[in-house]
Amino acid sequence: MPPTPPKAPSAVRIIQNRDSYSQHSTHSEANTEEPEELTFPLTVPPYLYEEEPLSSVSTFKLVYDSVTSFLNMAKQRGSRVNDAWVQDVIALLKAPPRIKRTGVGNLTQKLTVKQYGEVLRAIGAENEAFPDNIRFDYTRSKKLFENRVPTTMQGGVEDCIKRRTFIWHDELEQSLDANVSNAAKTILGCGHANVSFPYPRGASDTKSPDWSIKHNPCRLCCMFPVIVMEIGWTQTKKDLQEKAEKYTKSELRSSKGKIRTVVSVFMREMYLAELRNEERLEELYLHNELDATEWYSYEDDERNTTGKASIMIWRVKTSRNGNVKASCYQDEVFRDETGNAVELCSLHLPLQDFICQGLLDSPEGNFKAPLLEISSKHLCNEIVNILKVYRQERAPVIIEKAENKKKKQLEAAEMESRERSKAPSSCGSRLRRK
Repeated sequence: MPPTPPKAPSAVRIIQNRDSYSQHSTHSEANTEEPEELTFPLTVPPYLYEEEPLSSVSTFKLVYDSVTSFLNMAKQRGSRVNDAWVQDVIALLKAPPRIKRTGVGNLTQKLTVKQYGEVLRAIGAENEAFPDNIRFDYTRSKKLFENRVPTTMQGGVEDCIKRRTFIWHDELEQSLDANVSNAAKTILGCGHANVSFPYPRGASDTKSPDWSIKHNPCRLCCMFPVIVMEIGWTQTKKDLQEKAEKYTKSELRSSKGKIRTVVSVFMREMYLAELRNEERLEELYLHNELDATEWYSYEDDERNTTGKASIMIWRVKTSRNGNVKASCYQDEVFRDETGNAVELCSLHLPLQDFICQGLLDSPEGNFKAPLLEISSKHLCNEIVNILKVYRQERAPVIIEKAENKKKKQLEAAEMESRERSKAPSSCGSRLRRK
């Protein structure tokens, strides 16, 4: 007796398979757009219920064609989702100053290398439509695009360090030592200019430091800055360490040690303290202990707490086999948990960190110059004023957030009251049953 050929899949089984695939696709594209429903004819094709057995080849072809159709439709849908992500990022970059942020972290979006390339092409084609101070990072290994919108805290501390650096630089240019004076004159500040780390194919990794220094003229025709600065507010120490390694490590997409020094100011504990202060402020308004119409100086409230801050400096270390590693040379608290300056701590950098390696290795690079030194006291005094401005900016955002919560709570209570009034009482129900 010949073996019975396999039965063709039923219409129910095909639809179940379709639903299972659709659910998987929807889960992988969460928080993007509503997936389009994959529809099928309501009439079952005759070949699905004919009594004549189908050959195994016909059955396989039927299943193969069905699955291929599903995959093509899902691919088209995924393409539309990807295009939407790219357009969202482009719109975000065009108008970051107008975005009202309830949080203070950078906005991120997962983008493939191809999608990131589309964003770069849009920036190149519509350059005038984007702000001059546009800043972003892209990390290919993580497929992560990060729109960098610095807070007042980051911008204020950055400006404080810049001002002291400019004063020091001007003094060195006037030095009686010709080697010191000439070396100082080669320093070229590059602000937030993007630093690209190329790959053999496709878009480069991109980093937008808070500040960077190049040199001009350069004996080695260096393409990278020699020193970069990152001011961390929400970032963890691990985040800053990874960024320092990204700037300096010896792979093809890195600077191969051309970026020799990375300076960071770590303020996450201050940021966490500000979150607690903002939670307290929100609770005051939610419980009507404060009114949005009455005067209240949040920035001067003595109940506000604060946190520590540290100076972190990484320098490259090249091994005998040519490998380059970022080593942390300084990780020192300059501001304690109460906001006071820690004595004998300062940000100090030699002139050698700011000049080209070619000049440094030459006879003209053999000099002794005063260090750039910014005391903990100076940094802490500046932070007091910067923090006041930061709190002034955050207070209206938190108050509005609290008022919106109160409004929603009131609306929910009114709705619950209306529902109760519509429902028949239990006593009335018993009388009607009698």
